[in-house]
Amino acid sequence: TKVPDATEMVTFAQVRASEIVLQGTSAVKNISVVVPSTWQLQDAATLTLDMSVFFTSQGTTSGAGFGGVLFVSVNDQQIGLINLDKVGDQVVKFAIPLDVLSATNPIAKDRININFKLSGAFGCDSVQQTNVVIRSNSSVQLPHVLVSPKTDLALFPAPIFQPTFDIPAASIIVPDNPSAAELQAALAMMAGFGFITDGRLSVAITTASRLSQQERAENHLIMIGKSAAFSQLMNVPFPAKLGGARIALAGMADDDGVLQMVVSPWNPLRVVLSVSANSDAGIIKASQALSNGNLRSYVQPNVALVSNIQPGTVVQNVAADRTFIELGYAPNTITERSGSDILIPFYIPVGEMPSGSASVKLLYSHSAMINTEQSGASLFLNDEPVGGIPFSQESTHLTTTEFSLPQGLVRPGTNYLRIAADLTRFAGCINNDSSELWFTVWPESQLHLALTKSIGNVIQPFNLKSVPAVLITEPDLSTVAFGLAKSDPVGWQSAGELAYVLGQRSNIQYAGFVVAYADDIPQQVREQQYLVLVGRPSQLPIIAELNQSLPAPFDAQSDYANEHLMRIQYRVAPQAGVGYLQAIPSPWNPQRGVLAVLGSDEQGLRRAMSVLLDLIKRSRTDGNLVIATESQVIITNSMRPVVLMNNANVPVPEPVVTQQASRWPIWLWPTIAGTVLFILALIVLVFRGKIRQFRTKSE
Repeated sequence: TKVPDATEMVTFAQVRASEIVLQGTSAVKNISVVVPSTWQLQDAATLTLDMSVFFTSQGTTSGAGFGGVLFVSVNDQQIGLINLDKVGDQVVKFAIPLDVLSATNPIAKDRININFKLSGAFGCDSVQQTNVVIRSNSSVQLPHVLVSPKTDLALFPAPIFQPTFDIPAASIIVPDNPSAAELQAALAMMAGFGFITDGRLSVAITTASRLSQQERAENHLIMIGKSAAFSQLMNVPFPAKLGGARIALAGMADDDGVLQMVVSPWNPLRVVLSVSANSDAGIIKASQALSNGNLRSYVQPNVALVSNIQPGTVVQNVAADRTFIELGYAPNTITERSGSDILIPFYIPVGEMPSGSASVKLLYSHSAMINTEQSGASLFLNDEPVGGIPFSQESTHLTTTEFSLPQGLVRPGTNYLRIAADLTRFAGCINNDSSELWFTVWPESQLHLALTKSIGNVIQPFNLKSVPAVLITEPDLSTVAFGLAKSDPVGWQSAGELAYVLGQRSNIQYAGFVVAYADDIPQQVREQQYLVLVGRPSQLPIIAELNQSLPAPFDAQSDYANEHLMRIQYRVAPQAGVGYLQAIPSPWNPQRGVLAVLGSDEQGLRRAMSVLLDLIKRSRTDGNLVIATESQVIITNSMRPVVLMNNANVPVPEPVVTQQASRWPIWLWPTIAGTVLFILALIVLVFRGKIRQFRTKSE
């Protein structure tokens, strides 16, 4: 059935944040429309441009004249041109033949690329300029019919995610009483989607009984669990039928993970993805494969079997001097006018730290068309600015500039050098094609960073500012473990939100963290991993073990913190929805940390996680305790030392305490008083002298 006209129209505002501006004697701009996988284009499209044109003609800005030509192309085929012969607003329409729409990029087959090229009428020596503004309410109308999406797993993350203007939400569904492995699979999927979609997919964890009819009908569904966990899946036409005691699939081993995708029986425009196995180990394998984002089909295109997940290789003996080639970097050229980045990741093994000076020697060059006075580039280390890259006429040839790197910004795990450039051309230059504006960083550039073993037996600083950096040091997130409560869907979803952000902020190979129930956290996990506890304190038995070290401990079976250790104490009326964030070095291993995201109730837990995610965005929060209510967020630093467990032979340094405003030394008060008296006496003497002079003159 043909869709209504309202859904055929895609405005530029839906696919681009701002209007398109072309100015000068020549300029080029592009816009891409990603066609949803459920749209099958039927007829010629219509491109409607709402434009404003401005140019000067013989000293005026009105009347007849000629400002040049705007060429319009779609998928590298010209569909028309506009003679810029009048100033003001205008609406122009073009037909786009169906065969032109189908001539898409073979790598990005779902994209329609629209190109605008301005050829102005004025030369380089003219002060007259042409300006064209294409407003964001311009549109392309795409007649289509709706079809069911393809379920080929080789296309993953499509159809669950496409970077299009209309991205449906997804629901990750676990059994009502999931095993720790099934929850681990759910959180791995959240981290994977955060990484694969760069945070653009709306996805949440729920349970089979809490899934609403609206969610079932409108969302893509990802169901995690063993075959018998979902009786409602028995009628879903998976190639390997689910709902029975075991999955039967030819060639499948006992601990294999199974991935299957079919069109949803509740909505033909959505899919159901099953992450299942006959064992907990198989479910974890399947989810970790999905979190990587690259899938391989088995016998049928919508089925995959995961036999093993190979742990990442531990990097050791890192050379002090490494070229960008050795870091896996190829020549990279920025050609857009602004906003493009060059990213160079490098790895620091856990347990090592910088020794001596650190620096980067950049080899670069740029186009002679660049206005060096209005252009430049900046160097960042882990998103902190460390230097500006100068442009000059000399740097149009190969140029070398060396920058010192602050050691304090280097962290264990994956680090990132980022180069951002803003390129502006000389005004009035002929042939102002953006491809002639370029800036290249060459792979012979070099990173100098000598390493030494970290000093052992010292508690590493761990507070809220440490998050998320210390949690994403490994490319598989394997230093992280989540401790969750049983029968706590809100806590599971909150933990999923954090996993999503960790995935978004890291370059994960797969999500290899651990999930355990808080009443059964293995000793090995406590000692070797950063522990993230999410839930209500009374439902997390491990909180009782941590109470002697927490900045704000909890009384037995209470979900409200005891604030008697805070520097300033208040009487607070009981209220709902109190959230707590507490971060301390781990009492089982001070080289690790414990992050507790807690709430007095479901509302408080949601509030605590919301505050944590907001603090992560700001990346500037010191302190180890946050108390969040409906009207106030209090961030403070506790004086309480960590009490080590298991007779750990590790010295505990004095805690660093955020001091109140410092008081003046006691000896300073007499000094100030004496100085004030001296000044007053001097003023009196001068005043008396003036009076005597006045009296003498009067006599």
